[in-house]
Amino acid sequence: MTILQIEYFIEIVKSGSFSKAAEKLFVTNQALTLQMQALEKELGFPLFDRSNKRKLKLLESGEILYQTWAPFLETHRKAVLEAKSHHEGQMKTLRIGVQDAPKVREATISFIRDCLNAGNMKPEFIVGYPGPLLASLEKGELDLCSVISLSLLGKEQIQCREIGKRRAKMVIAVCKDHPLAKKKKLTIHDIKDETILIFDENYSNSAKIRIEKQLQEAGIEHYTLQTKKNIQEVKMAVCLNQGVTIDLDEVMADVLDKVKLFPLPSKGHENEAKIVLVWKDPKWKDILSEE
Repeated sequence: MTILQIEYFIEIVKSGSFSKAAEKLFVTNQALTLQMQALEKELGFPLFDRSNKRKLKLLESGEILYQTWAPFLETHRKAVLEAKSHHEGQMKTLRIGVQDAPKVREATISFIRDCLNAGNMKPEFIVGYPGPLLASLEKGELDLCSVISLSLLGKEQIQCREIGKRRAKMVIAVCKDHPLAKKKKLTIHDIKDETILIFDENYSNSAKIRIEKQLQEAGIEHYTLQTKKNIQEVKMAVCLNQGVTIDLDEVMADVLDKVKLFPLPSKGHENEAKIVLVWKDPKWKDILSEE
């Protein structure tokens, strides 16, 4: 016999019928009946008087087991809850900062579930902008951070590993109403006289560094940058033809009806972005090392 069969038996007696018990247990009447038949077969004697189909009657043999099993089941449940509480009390909290982007959240959940679930750790997630999250990691307020790799420019000392399956590509985004949208291809030189929208440093402290580096490498000395608080403000401004931006194709995916994307020419993978898990404490190196 199993704990499940005992639980089913107790609920049938308390409910007064198989159908009511099945509703409370979220199982079918047939499944409940089969479990009770299997229990009675194992015991070698019946528990219910089935002569009256309208009213469920417990036999004396069933009554004896009910009087014993009911307090046993309650004790079992309390023991399981106490053991679970004790286990959770022994678990160490794993503080993870997660960049507020759908693909980053998905990759983080999958990674934590697959790689850390077996450990004695309880994940605690903080979702936010990459700048503040990485600053909290530096201060030791977070154990790990999952961010888009572009956020790590200028932070070469931080250790990381890739956890996402798809790499996003850098693009030039312009409003479909902009004259540049009629061109087949765009380069950075084509937008040197445009207002180039970037993130505030509190959102991502690497955005300005990255775009200025790209402009300088292209030999462009004079340009206009305009700062927005976050990616949503940047996307709105591009949609309203208030400027252009250089960002990831994935970031702009929800405004493709208003914005045209042009791949940013590059050599190799320099204009690709990965989803990475970042840490500062050396102890995470072995735990998070790739198989």
